[in-house]
Amino acid sequence: MIIEGTEGDRHRGMLQKAGESELKHLTRWAAKEHEEELLRHTGAILERLVDERTQELNESTSMLRREVEVRKRAEAQAREALVENKVLIKEVHHRVKNNLQIISSLIVLQTQRGDDPKALGVLPAAATAFMPLHSTKRASTPTGSYSKSI
Repeated sequence: MIIEGTEGDRHRGMLQKAGESELKHLTRWAAKEHEEELLRHTGAILERLVDERTQELNESTSMLRREVEVRKRAEAQAREALVENKVLIKEVHHRVKNNLQIISSLIVLQTQRGDDPKALGVLPAAATAFMPLHSTKRASTPTGSYSKSI
């Protein structure tokens, strides 16, 4: 059955509108499918980038942890060396003080012995000259916070 005239034009228009509507619907569907595909692809790319960055950050964190451990060990060794140096300085100070006391005592003993008149003339001068060294040693002993911490 062939429809002619205005009725036929009307049917053609309806078919055309139906076709346009279906075409729009198909276009929307294709766009939506394309959009979903694009989103899946973009999501995969972003996940890969996040994974790569996470791996880089984990490697950096591991490296920094190793560096912190190395520095902590170095600090501990430096503290141990400082304690050892303080002990050695105390020991040297003690030995110098003892040696000065021994020299002072020997001069006094030699003066008291008094066998040689030349020595008797020189020994009091040596004792007098030596006493400032002994007292200088006491005065030059560090008195700041460093020596107090020893």
